[in-house]
This record gives sequence, C-alpha cells and structure tokens, in this order.
Amino acid sequence: MFCAISGKPPKTASFSPSSKCVFEKSLIEAYVAENGIDPISKEPLQIDQLVEIAKTPEQYAMSNSVNSPTLNSNYSIPNLLSALQDEWDAVMLENFQLRQQVEASKKELSTALYRCDAAMNVAAKAAMEADKLKQELNILTTNLAPTKEQVAQPFSAGHMIEPGLPRDLVNELVTRSRHFAGESRKTKFSTPSCSEMTRAGDIELVSVPKDDARIAVAYANGNIANGKLISFYSADGDCYICSATSSWKGCPNAAFGDNALTSFAAPHSGTEMIVGTQDGRHGVYDLEAEKISTAFDSKDDCPVIFALGLPEVYGDSYIAINTKGRILYVESEQGGPVYDAEVDAFPTEFAHIHKDGLLIAQANGSQLIVRDLTNLHEKPIHYLHDVEKEGEITSARFASNGYWLFVSTRKVLKVFDLRKAPNTLAADPIQFEKEALKAWDVEPSMKILFTIIEDANGTNVIQRYRFAKASKNWNLESSVNCEDLLGVKEAHDLSYLWDQAAGFLKVQSGNELITVRV
Repeated sequence: MFCAISGKPPKTASFSPSSKCVFEKSLIEAYVAENGIDPISKEPLQIDQLVEIAKTPEQYAMSNSVNSPTLNSNYSIPNLLSALQDEWDAVMLENFQLRQQVEASKKELSTALYRCDAAMNVAAKAAMEADKLKQELNILTTNLAPTKEQVAQPFSAGHMIEPGLPRDLVNELVTRSRHFAGESRKTKFSTPSCSEMTRAGDIELVSVPKDDARIAVAYANGNIANGKLISFYSADGDCYICSATSSWKGCPNAAFGDNALTSFAAPHSGTEMIVGTQDGRHGVYDLEAEKISTAFDSKDDCPVIFALGLPEVYGDSYIAINTKGRILYVESEQGGPVYDAEVDAFPTEFAHIHKDGLLIAQANGSQLIVRDLTNLHEKPIHYLHDVEKEGEITSARFASNGYWLFVSTRKVLKVFDLRKAPNTLAADPIQFEKEALKAWDVEPSMKILFTIIEDANGTNVIQRYRFAKASKNWNLESSVNCEDLLGVKEAHDLSYLWDQAAGFLKVQSGNELITVRV
C-alpha cells in the first residue's frame, strides 16, 4: 500500500470512504482538519469517517521495528526517526497542496490566454473593418466632395490631366487584372534547359554610337506567353528592339524633336516602344512609321524613369513614372484623358510594375516602397533596407511568377515573398562579400539566376545559380570570365531571353550588346 499524498508506504494506514484511497493517518487527519474535504475527490470529509486499516504481523513488525525498546533505551534513535517521519509527513502534505495549487493556476492561466486570444481576434477584425470604412470614406470624399473644385489641367495634343483615378476605371482595372491572372495561370510555361554558356556568333552584334547606352526589358504586349523583348538605347535616341535572335532599329528622339534626350525606352511590341525623355515628355514610338503616335508633355521637366503598357489590363493605355515618383495613367487615343494618381512625392530612381498590373514598386538608393494602384489613398508598403550594412539599392523588380520581389545592391541580392507579411524573405539572400554585383536576371521558371560580378582584381565574371526549393537558397553552379566568354574585359548589364529552341543572355559591354547562348 502507498499513501495517496506522500506516495510512500504508510506507517499507519487510513482509508477514505469518499475517494476510496489509502493515506498515512497523520497526513490525512491533518489535511481534513485544515480543509474539511477529501484531498482526492474534493468531497466533504470528517476525521471520524476515516477507517484505520489493520496490519498483518509482518507489516506491523516492519513498520515499527525502529521503535524497539532496545534502540529507544540505548540510543534514542527511534525518537529521532519518529521526529523525522513527522517532518516528512508535513513536507509531503505541503507538497501535495502546492501541486494542487499549481494545477489550478495552470487551468486559470489557460482560460485567461484563451480569452485574451479571442479578444485579440475580435479587436483585429474590428480594426480591419474600421480601416475598410476609412478607405471607403476617403474614396467617397474624393469623388463626391464639391468643395475641392479640382480643375483639369491642359495637356499636350488636346489631352487633359485629370486628378486621381476614377473609381469606375479602378474597378475595370481590377476586373481585367483578375481575368488576366486567371488566364495566365492556365498557361503552362517552361523555358529551355540551361547548359554551357557560349557566345552566339551567328547572331548579329548590336551597337549604338555612344557609351551611355542602357537596356530595358518588357514582355511582348505585356504577356510573358508572347516572349520577352529588350531595348538597347542611348540618350541621343539611337535604339534597338531585340528579341532572342533578331533586332529592329529606330530613333525616337527625332520624332520628339527639339533636341530631346531619351531617359527611358522600353519595348512594347516588335514594332513599338514606350519612350520617355529627360524633360518629362513620353509617348508610344512606332519603329516602322518612325514617328510618335501620340506625344505627351507632363510640364514638370522631370525625367521619365519607367513606362509600361499592359494591353491585357490597361488596354491601349500605359503608365509613366518620373523621378519625383509622379504616376500618370495615359490613354493613348487622340484626345483621351491623362490621369494623375496624385500620390505623395517619392524620389524615384527605379520603378517596376507587377505582371498583373496593379502593384507598383518605386525605389531609390536607400528606400523601397510598393503601391497598390487600386488603393492609392492608403500608405504604401515600406520594405526595410539597411544602407550602411547592405549598400545602396541598385535595382528592384517583380518576378514573373507574381510572388516575388527582387532587390539588389552591389553587396547583396534579396528576394521578398509578396504572399506573406511585408519584409518576409522568400529565400536566403545571396551575399557578395569579396565581389561586387553589377547586374542580374532570372529566367521565367524562377529556377536559374544569372549574375555579373566584379571580383577584387577587377575581373568581370558571369555566374549561374540554381534555386533549391527545399532549402530556399541559391546554389552557384558555374562561373565564366567575361574575357574568356565574350572577348571583353567589362560587362555592365544583362537580360535573359529565349525562343523555342534555346535560352540566351543579352550582355551589354559599353555600347555593344552581345548575345550568349545558354
């Protein structure tokens, strides 16, 4: 037999009719005298209800052997053992009560935590509803308040700048974007497998007269299923549109006139490109007709740093962004309106638009924000960046899978996951401790990444990484010196293009665009 309180064999056993348990007599009597209940069943119990259990001669002899007259008279050890037993019983009783209190405290704490979680959920829902109501109120105030008296400003070629994006236009953009996203998910897309990198001598070398050349990329007619195009241009207006294996030449500055200098030129289709100038003009240039179909002047003398047409979502319109962060939605048809998004000024060096057309990334050397075109009244999402540790931002682009946002400096390449909370990384960053990252691009399956780096000796190297989905990191597969591959010591930029047979890298070296088969 063992005492239900102390867990030890009882010296004098007592039985409780309430819980049907056996206890040390001294322990149970002390507990009942203090609490008036059974320690196990918690039911009322009196001391006179306890039943002492008789022992067999063997049990009695064993439990009382230390109380023999010989020991008591000669050494007084029985008295010491009896005192120790009494102390032990008191400790066991106190320990039992403390265990009960701990269990009760655990139950109360669990209940309190459950209620706290429930309260937080209710508060979060209330906050979301409040934010939604504020947003609707802002929209109603913008659209209905007659006191603001916003007057449209004159725009070139008969166009007018109208403040804000109309609600019906926003709703139409959302509908088109959802349909486009749904249709694009049905398209199973795969790029050619990557093998050893070799210079494609059978593809014509493209060059512009001056060394200030730059490249810009876009999907043909805004849809990755149509392939990818690259523009290669200089400020003086010399430009090419290149597919994986072909190129077309144009000179949009001549169409603008007035000694215009090109600040941005992105391919729109094989025969059209969207061009922006350093004095704030922009429009769609037709390479075959050699003219600007419709020219616009924003009258703010700020260079255009990004422009994109997305027919599946914007129709015949396009979006232009300048260095102040001003966002214009331009309807290309003659005399159509131009909508100023009226966002807060944000110094912008790089910009990009999500494949579905509704998210806009804007960045400068130290900051990166993402705006929602359908909720421009809301504050943009700010992505954290440590300039001292990571260096100045050199590029920021949405990935073609629609889930990632790439951000690069000369020291690191990061990938954020747009499906999760802001600033959540989708993969481990690639650190460049002894090298400097000059350029990068990723093929559409998001499995292969190409970079140009410059090592400590000034050697330019093209690297190929493969994404490991299980470990969420980029593993370096191969490297090749630019001088060995291209015959040039320095490379400035690159872009990945493809056709049905193979993948290609368009690598910029000075005023030349060299093709590499991968």
